[in-house]
Amino acid sequence: MREEHSINMSDRVLGVRADEVRSLTRGRSFVGLPKEEIERHFATLEVAEMTAERADCEIAWRPLVACVVAHHNYRWLTHVACDAGRRSLYLTSPIRPEDGTLFLDEAWCSSAARLLARELITSDAAVVRLAGLLDVPKPSGDGPLHVLFVTMLRSADVVSRGRRVHHLELKGPGELSTLRDELDPCGRTIVHNLHAL
Repeated sequence: MREEHSINMSDRVLGVRADEVRSLTRGRSFVGLPKEEIERHFATLEVAEMTAERADCEIAWRPLVACVVAHHNYRWLTHVACDAGRRSLYLTSPIRPEDGTLFLDEAWCSSAARLLARELITSDAAVVRLAGLLDVPKPSGDGPLHVLFVTMLRSADVVSRGRRVHHLELKGPGELSTLRDELDPCGRTIVHNLHAL
């Protein structure tokens, strides 16, 4: 699933220093975060509150963005995003100051759960876990640092709330591999690392 939650440039978001991100990821596009790694990296990077405009244009800072993927028995939920018109694997939304201002704050999981609840109707409230970091540069340079969350759906019955995502389908890893060329760079990175989720 993919899609940016609407944001005004004057909104307050969180960002991390670009040089600290490079030091943590060491050029890897995906960094898995099992529990012990979350504990090791908790609060190790400086997190600053800033306007969305500053986070978007200042090269010294990278905005933090929640990136949520969902599965039912390891069949991964995909959708067609309204604005992109192509199949996607994730939903995104900026991480905001009210979500917690420490790096890898546990409260960020609540932010990711709210994102799912805004976009999808599921049989149960989403239980979300932090799974990794996606550091996939844009053609124009560094983009946001995506904080990857995974949720397990208790039922395959999922309905879009109709705002931003349509044509929901569950797809197994093999099916996703055949879709790789249709996905954006973040989606391809997620597919390549499904075994770590």
